[in-house]
Amino acid sequence: MIRALLAALCFYVSAGNAATIDPRNAKLDVCGKFEIFHINGVMTDRPKAEANLIRIREVYGNSYKEHILVYGLGFNQTRGFATDLYQSALQVISGYVGATWDKFMNAVTFGVYSIGMPEATAKAIAKVVTDKFAFTKPSPYQDQDLADIMNDFAQKSVFGSRLVIVPHSQGNLYANLVYDKLIATGMRPAKSIGVVGMAVPYSSVRSGNTYITSGNDFVIDSTRLPTLNNILGPNVWVPYQPSVDVLGHNLRDTYLANSTVRDMMNTRITSEFGGLRTVAPSPAWAPPSQNGGLVSYSWVRYNPPFNNGVSIVPENYWYYLPEPYGAYTGGWSGYIYGTKTAASAAAISVGKTCYNYHLAETKRQKALGNFNPWVMLYGGCWGNLGDPWAGTWWLYSGDGTPVFRSEFVTPYGGTAGPGSFIVSGGATCKR
Repeated sequence: MIRALLAALCFYVSAGNAATIDPRNAKLDVCGKFEIFHINGVMTDRPKAEANLIRIREVYGNSYKEHILVYGLGFNQTRGFATDLYQSALQVISGYVGATWDKFMNAVTFGVYSIGMPEATAKAIAKVVTDKFAFTKPSPYQDQDLADIMNDFAQKSVFGSRLVIVPHSQGNLYANLVYDKLIATGMRPAKSIGVVGMAVPYSSVRSGNTYITSGNDFVIDSTRLPTLNNILGPNVWVPYQPSVDVLGHNLRDTYLANSTVRDMMNTRITSEFGGLRTVAPSPAWAPPSQNGGLVSYSWVRYNPPFNNGVSIVPENYWYYLPEPYGAYTGGWSGYIYGTKTAASAAAISVGKTCYNYHLAETKRQKALGNFNPWVMLYGGCWGNLGDPWAGTWWLYSGDGTPVFRSEFVTPYGGTAGPGSFIVSGGATCKR
């Protein structure tokens, strides 16, 4: 019972929000994968950058709308920079008579110039510091850094996926460059890329200026003075805790340690995914199954219009109807006669009904912990529920309501012989 309740809980988490689900309950990626990539800022070695990515995954979860997410790192080596911005800032400050860290913080972060540091001095110090770390101008190593980050994307990101980049600090500059280059090189269209910038020291973020910046972030505030405030303004105020992070800038220890920021990031990532489009075909027709080479959900029998050479009616079809749950005894619940066109329409209608029956039963079985169920539910409904090649889960895994088509086949030979309308389904994809 506990196993079943846990499975049900994992399966029925709200699909529109960040969530962690049992991978066995995940949808198929029939319209392409969903990816989240992180690009780190300066002074971040690979272990710290990977720790940032792990924290993003912990906060957002392993899924988007029941699809398992792929997480990746575009590592920004930031070669040529000092290893500690705080120590570098102290060195610059020491060159100004009477200047201290606290006075500089009061000036650039809190806008207080009356406590020992004129605005002109604060601007001069801020410009030296931000130039030193390439916040306000390109790094001399930018081309090589960008090439390395692009190589990470080329190796780890899958063409056709929908991608949200979550950069931090200077990583936002590279996110803008990566965004432009992915489009320019044809690696992916703009409609498939979103960005959620964290601690942004620039005037814009690609794909719509979706970002999160704290008003108590020294690194970002220090860029406002030399750029004449030409950067994106703060939209959250994370409490300044110098004993934890003297710069108020760390992604894990400051930003993602704050519940408001976590909620903002989750909401923005979900929103970015919601606006993206895929390059996958729509509809994405389910692959062939063992049922006559088609994904089969319903059957309409064709009766020959001749009986011993005597014409009965110009067209004569039986429409078989699915039986209610639990009532199936191996036969059919009933049939009516009609034309070939009407029979085709009836087959599609029955196919939709069977799909809904199969989907409900699949979810019920998965909630019970039966991750590979096989059930012949109803007369007229064919398909292996647990096998994605049979179509039910394939169709459910699309971006919207599936579509159906019917094909007339004559397995017994001859157009005048018995035949069937076999219904196959296609998953709809947002293009």
